[in-house]
Amino acid sequence: MTAQPAHQPDRAHDLVDRVIDYVTAIAPALSQQREQIEQDLRAEFGGESHYVQARVETARQRRAREVLALFNGRNATEVARRLQISRASVYRYIKQPALARMDELRPATTPSQKRRLSQPTPTAETAPQIG
Repeated sequence: MTAQPAHQPDRAHDLVDRVIDYVTAIAPALSQQREQIEQDLRAEFGGESHYVQARVETARQRRAREVLALFNGRNATEVARRLQISRASVYRYIKQPALARMDELRPATTPSQKRRLSQPTPTAETAPQIG
């Protein structure tokens, strides 16, 4: 059984076909290279499962993620200086409801383990063992 060209109506379109349709609609000159583009895409990504994010992360979301990654509960001034934002902005990002869910992903630190921006985040291998 041989594959039919993607542009024939009796073939079900998969993601690769839809992406090529979109690209060739924007850049019609690429229509002449459609088969080669499809072969290249299928050779590169064929057989893999990929997640396509519904929307691009905004600058505000990226900054909030940066603040959360650097903030340890006590270093708002240091985070503000590093990211060139105000301390109030650091706290405003931390208070965002969506960040509460992300907080579970942040490595836990105890008051005696105050993390500095210049120090690496402790990993399971480097963290002190309790007990």
